[in-house]
Amino acid sequence: MLSQCFQKIVVCTGTCGKTTTTSMLFHVFAHWQPSLVFGGKLKGNNRSGCVQGWVDLLVLESDESDGSHRLFQPNIGVITSCSPDHLEYYGSQESLIESMVTFACHTKELLVLGYDDEHIRCLYHHLNQLYHQSQSDHSSVVLPQQMISVGFHPEADIVINVLAVTQKGSRFSLELNQDLSKKLGYSHRVLQCFPQEVLLPVIGRHNIQNASFAAVSYLLDQKEVTHHQITEIFHHYPGVHRRLDVVWQRDNMMVIDDYAHNPEKIKAAITAVSEAYPDAYLTVVFEPHKENRVMGRKQAYYETFHGVNHLVIAPLYEPSSDSHSSQSLSLSYEPKTFGPLIMKFSQVRRLSYLTDYQQTGRVVFAELSLLQQRHVILVMGAGKSGEATQNLLSYLSPT
Repeated sequence: MLSQCFQKIVVCTGTCGKTTTTSMLFHVFAHWQPSLVFGGKLKGNNRSGCVQGWVDLLVLESDESDGSHRLFQPNIGVITSCSPDHLEYYGSQESLIESMVTFACHTKELLVLGYDDEHIRCLYHHLNQLYHQSQSDHSSVVLPQQMISVGFHPEADIVINVLAVTQKGSRFSLELNQDLSKKLGYSHRVLQCFPQEVLLPVIGRHNIQNASFAAVSYLLDQKEVTHHQITEIFHHYPGVHRRLDVVWQRDNMMVIDDYAHNPEKIKAAITAVSEAYPDAYLTVVFEPHKENRVMGRKQAYYETFHGVNHLVIAPLYEPSSDSHSSQSLSLSYEPKTFGPLIMKFSQVRRLSYLTDYQQTGRVVFAELSLLQQRHVILVMGAGKSGEATQNLLSYLSPT
C-alpha cells in the first residue's frame, strides 16, 4: 500500500534509538521535503510526529513492540539495536531477533545495522550466511542489495570515531573499511564523501551512533553528496522533545527531561550527562515502566545507574491494558527492595522515593541547600514522569 504512494520508503526500527534516528533521517533527507511519521516531536516549528511532505519520499519509525515492523518493505531499512525488550509479546529474545531477520529480508536496497549491539552482530553474520547459502544453492532467500554495519566496534564496516564530547555537543568522524570499499566497488568519490569531522549539537555517544546511521543511509543512497554537505546538515539538527531535552537552566543548575525507561536507554542517558558534565552532582528521577519489564530484567536495572549521586524512584507506571501481564512472574515489584539493590550494584550514594509527583521538588532538593557544585537533574520515564518535570519547573520558578 505504502509503495503505491511513495517511490522511496526509509524505515527505522530497533529497541533503542529509533525515534532519534528517524528524526535524523528526516533531517538529512530534508531537501527532498519528505513525509515523516515517528513517535516523537521535532524541536522547532512545533512539528508533531506526522509531517506531510511534497515528494514521493516517506521516512518512518516502525515500532517493534507489536511486531508491526515486519509488515514494511522499505527501500532503506535501519535496525539500531535488538536488546531484550517487549519479551511479553515475543516470548523470547530469539523470537525478537527473528522478527528483525524478517524486517531485514523485506528491505529492498540498503540495510544499515547498529554493530555495537551484540544481538545485531549475530544478526549481521546470520544474514551474511543466508546470502552465501543462497548463492551456493540458488535458494529463493531475498536480501537487501547492500548490508552495512555501523558502530564504534572496530570490526564494523563503517567505524565511528569520537573526536570530542562537550556540553555543546559532540564531534565525530566516519571511517570506511577499505576491504569493504573494494568488495562493494565504491568509487574514490564516494570514499571522499565520508566526513572527517561532524559537529552534532546534542550530547551523548548514543546520539553519535544515531547520527551515523542516518549519515550512512544518506551517503550510500545519494552518493553525490560531499562531506561538507553532511557536516553542514548535522550542524543544524534541531533535536527531539524528551530526548535529553534541557527544559530549565540557570546558573549552575539544569533540568533535563528524557524518555528513557529500559536499561540500555537509561545507561545511555546517564553516560551522556556524566560525560558532558563530569563535575556535576547528578540527581536522577526514574519512573519504573511496567512490572513485567522491571522484574524480567531486574539485574540489568540494578547495574544501570552508575554515576548517579541521588536516585529518586518514582511510582511504577503500569498501563491499564498491561495490568495482567505480571501475573506469571514469581516476584512482584517492591520499590523498597528494588532501590537498595540499585544502590548496591550501581554504587548510588543517596536514595529517595516518590509516592506522589507533587513531592518531586521537595524530595529532590531536600538537604541540598549548601550544594556548591553544578547540579543536573535528569528525569526519565515513558509514562507519567512528565508530571515530575512539571513539578520541578514549578518548584524552581514559582509564579
